[in-house]
Amino acid sequence: MRKAPYTQSLSTGQVDSRGNVMGLRMRVHEREPIGAALRRFKKLLERSGMKGELRAHEYYEKPCEARRRKESRRMNAIRKAATMPMPRERNT
Repeated sequence: MRKAPYTQSLSTGQVDSRGNVMGLRMRVHEREPIGAALRRFKKLLERSGMKGELRAHEYYEKPCEARRRKESRRMNAIRKAATMPMPRERNT
């Protein structure tokens, strides 16, 4: 009889037996090295955006500071777009 693979159950939007909301789901295969599983888990965290979300909520940010940061990001993008050289047209 084959043993079922060990699974780390964390899935988006589901609630576990203790009532905690779970964020991600990843299955660790039977003969998979723990280093490879850890690498996959890190990639999964990065792609899901959870890491950035945790970093953003690490400290409280006042609404006025959030607006100022957002406006600053917008102005930097405008400034960067204005200084970028225009692509030249090719004569074919």
